[in-house]
Amino acid sequence: MDDPAPEPTTLGYSLEALWNHFDLRTNDFRWLSPTRSQTNARLLNWIGSVDSSGWIRESCLRELIQNYTPGDENRILLRLADWVPAIRAIARDWILREFHRLPFRAVMENQKLLLYLLRKESIPRDESGLMEIVSHLLARADDLTEEEFFRLTPRFRRALFSLSLERSGSLRRWIPLDPEPFTRRLLLTHPAIGALSPEERAAFAADRAPAIRRAYLSRMISREAPVSREELTALSLDSNRRMRYLAAFYLHSLHGVDVHAFYRQQTGGARAYYVADFAKAEDADIFVQGALHGDRRTQLNCVRALAACCEARLLELDLRSLILSHRDLRAVILPKLPALLEVAQIIALWKSLPTSSTSVKLGVLGALEKKSYWHFVELAVDRMLRTPSPEELTDLIVLLQRRAAIPDVPKTLDRRQLLEKIEELRTADCTLSTRLAFLLRNA
Repeated sequence: MDDPAPEPTTLGYSLEALWNHFDLRTNDFRWLSPTRSQTNARLLNWIGSVDSSGWIRESCLRELIQNYTPGDENRILLRLADWVPAIRAIARDWILREFHRLPFRAVMENQKLLLYLLRKESIPRDESGLMEIVSHLLARADDLTEEEFFRLTPRFRRALFSLSLERSGSLRRWIPLDPEPFTRRLLLTHPAIGALSPEERAAFAADRAPAIRRAYLSRMISREAPVSREELTALSLDSNRRMRYLAAFYLHSLHGVDVHAFYRQQTGGARAYYVADFAKAEDADIFVQGALHGDRRTQLNCVRALAACCEARLLELDLRSLILSHRDLRAVILPKLPALLEVAQIIALWKSLPTSSTSVKLGVLGALEKKSYWHFVELAVDRMLRTPSPEELTDLIVLLQRRAAIPDVPKTLDRRQLLEKIEELRTADCTLSTRLAFLLRNA
């Protein structure tokens, strides 16, 4: 005797669970016959519309169309991607007859499904049902207010923009206003785009995303009319360093402007320190002032310039405050510490750092390791004996194990005292202790 057929709820099906599940295939319809599911025949047809049997899918699709309830368009539209031509034809006929009558709410609720159909490779681009969907979506979007249009999801807006650019381009006016940089970039990269309008050029030149401003300049150089000296001059004063590099290159190559001299003439605010982009030793005084008094972006640019052209002048700065302030500054300063400071100075810097700044202290330890390995070992072992956190302990072990050669022991280091500390380490890490003791005895 067959087992009793479970009700739909016991199988975990619901309209909400099926709504955005487009690749589901089931074999459960035969357990959910209408005689056992009279209370939810609609859900039964939703389940049957994704059954592995083409006969069941077709039967349930016809039932959904005949007894249409708002929301059923989700299952009907999905069958346009069916692999059985007869089922596709049923869905196509409904789309050609009814899709234009769907309210805007139905479009909003089915954005994921519509994107799925637009991207489905098995649906030919000249499929009449798909073409009807596209033409109606574009016509509907063109009639929306700006507020209504931007309530659509970012991916759906991008799809509509791409479709519009391939046809009438009626939605082009909204692309520079889109909050998503990736979508705004479409107007700069799409092959169907002609010359940018003056309004579009002004919008992209002042775009809030540096990547968009750079893409705009690259497009103007490669595809548009020659960029004017005035426009390149404005872009060369951009707050983004990579943008300035690009604009300065073309300002010099296209118009022969000495950009370094131009930057030297700038006064007031961050612009006064853009000369740091050139990192010339003759401007070191400006770099020091920028590192001392500029905002964080100016500080970083000036510290980079000092590290590149005259690293000794980094000593005029408060290195401790700088490496504690931001990881980008640490990335510039820490590699320079072995050349700038003596062993005692690096140790003093390490000890002055707050215990909460674990990553900063590890960075300074790494600099000490490059300056004097055994002083680094002494400090690291001492720290390991003070019960650090598991994460810090792991990082210390990695630092201690990465040196392959056996460095000489400095005369200023007490070899016996260090060996005693290494022996104390056996309870925490016997293998590491044995290795360090061997290295020290043979150094």
